Amino acid sequence: MKYILEGDEKELGRVLREQRIRIGRGLIKITPISGTLVHEDYTLKAIEAQVKELTETLAQKDGQIESLSSERDSLRARMTEMEASGSMPETDEKEIDMKDSKTLNITDSNNLPEDDSMSIDMDNVNPSVNTSGKKTTKKK
Repeated sequence: MKYILEGDEKELGRVLREQRIRIGRGLIKITPISGTLVHEDYTLKAIEAQVKELTETLAQKDGQIESLSSERDSLRARMTEMEASGSMPETDEKEIDMKDSKTLNITDSNNLPEDDSMSIDMDNVNPSVNTSGKKTTKKK
């Protein structure tokens, strides 16, 4: 890569010859680009439009920050006035009942017999049927 950037003609000529050979052998295919190149003027206009949009958004955000800061300052001033006049309560005396008023009735509806007397007769079992009732095939 360095020889291409520095422009050494001898090295650059050797690289071009190698690439021509590869192209001739079909190792490299050159695909022409479509007409999707964007001119610098269009790119600059698009960037300027984005900068303008971001500047407007930034100005709006600055206005919001300023209004919220002034609101915060006015609320702080009101709070200090209330503290100075003594009209602000010292503590919050609200009591909240923390008891749980919901009850859950749990019943078990599965009535199973205590004696499980099921048995399997192994003499009458079909080996080609699995437990799900579907036929299985033997792999060889």
